[in-house]
Amino acid sequence: MSSKGNSTNFRAARLSSFGSPLRVESVGLSPLGPRDVSIKVHFAGINFYELMIMDGKYPSLPTLPTTPGGELAGVVLETGSDVKTFHKGDRVFSLAQTGKGTTGSYGEIAQVNEQYLYALPKAVSFKTGASIPMVTFAAYAMLRKRVTIPENGVVLIHSAAGGVGSALIQLADAMFPKLTIIGTCSNDQKAETVHSLGADVVINTKKRSFVNEIHKNFPNGIDVIFDPVGQQYIDAHLSLLRPLYGTICSYGTYTGPITDSALVTKLRKGNLTLSGFLMWPLLEHKELCIDIFTNVFKLLSTKQFKPLIDKVFPLEKVNDGIARIRQRKNIGKVLLKI
Repeated sequence: MSSKGNSTNFRAARLSSFGSPLRVESVGLSPLGPRDVSIKVHFAGINFYELMIMDGKYPSLPTLPTTPGGELAGVVLETGSDVKTFHKGDRVFSLAQTGKGTTGSYGEIAQVNEQYLYALPKAVSFKTGASIPMVTFAAYAMLRKRVTIPENGVVLIHSAAGGVGSALIQLADAMFPKLTIIGTCSNDQKAETVHSLGADVVINTKKRSFVNEIHKNFPNGIDVIFDPVGQQYIDAHLSLLRPLYGTICSYGTYTGPITDSALVTKLRKGNLTLSGFLMWPLLEHKELCIDIFTNVFKLLSTKQFKPLIDKVFPLEKVNDGIARIRQRKNIGKVLLKI
């Protein structure tokens, strides 16, 4: 079904200036592009990179005003003239990038390019559908596509109670049953959760140095470090890796990008590997994405994986959800219920 757009208004959380809170306002529908799909949003995910956009600190920034968010689950309302894959009433989910591929998921209606839209299995709830796209895609892709994990290896997962971290632990535990998993977190409550997800060793970094603990308990080094931190821990991470086999998989820059000019020399000295992961370019390869999600849904259906949902906020409380992530209080995924 094609659409020429209409004058219907809907509620959405809008960003008018970088560094300011979002405001829930009435927004008019824009005409659908030929490959766009209009979706009634049931749930939307809040992600750390979106907070960086709101602060004006992300590498690519949208034109303001804008509705943030690209992660959602909902039902198709209308489709553009060239859309063949989806139809009105279809259950769908998306992980489009804020400002590219979507008008924004923090609202009652989102318009998403069909390139970034996927069918949501009937057995998967909208709540679950909105909680898994980004974190499980990133976790599965890193585990299967970006690093080589020895059968009896040891891996370190930082921010293990967060969205990507909790997905990494569960998927690694399910996919590599002989793996030793070390998880870091920032308080005892999170530590209990991380252990329950499948981590063999949990380190509360507010109480103990993860560097000292790993040196003491794994003197021969560890195999893979999943690093969302960036520059702050680069030397510490290099010191923890097993010579010849050790790999850092860098997928975030919480403390700033890695800028060490001597990094290549340090890697060569230990015969180590630095592997990078960025989700956005992979979203252009639809068959790869479908393959990853097919495998994730198989793990979900066999109960080898269950998304960790921290808290669900109504759209009107969107700034409370954002604050929860900023203050690092969340254990798992923060969602909006639209």
